Amino acid sequence: MARKLCRQAGEASKDSNLGFGHCAKALAEAGDVTQAEALAAKLDRLRPEDTLNQQVHLPLIRSIIERERGNAAKAVDLLAPVTQYEQGEPQVLYHRARAYLAAESMPRLPLSSRSSSVIADGSGGECLLRWRNLARADLCHAREP
Repeated sequence: MARKLCRQAGEASKDSNLGFGHCAKALAEAGDVTQAEALAAKLDRLRPEDTLNQQVHLPLIRSIIERERGNAAKAVDLLAPVTQYEQGEPQVLYHRARAYLAAESMPRLPLSSRSSSVIADGSGGECLLRWRNLARADLCHAREP
């Protein structure tokens, strides 16, 4: 299904930055890492100067690819530099939580005394715990027959 939707989106929007990013993530999540890598490479070539693309979207796509390959530790590492963008990109927290779950290495993070979802030191611990629970629920739901 991801392939069909991405093919249709590609035909409709010819070289769309947003379209390639979404399709690459969807294909990676669907386990089609070869196609996801190809789209990520194309996105990299099309937008080499795009900060959001280079600092958030491509590391996120590459992290999902590594997680799907079973390289959970590498998936976690790829998202480490992206933490500065988490507040504006909640999908980063979600995928970081999924990578931690895959690696079975959810860090022990301090709970924030503030009501915001990001800890003062920038680790995003409280929010990450919420996203981890959502990621865990999604994984359990995906495993149901």
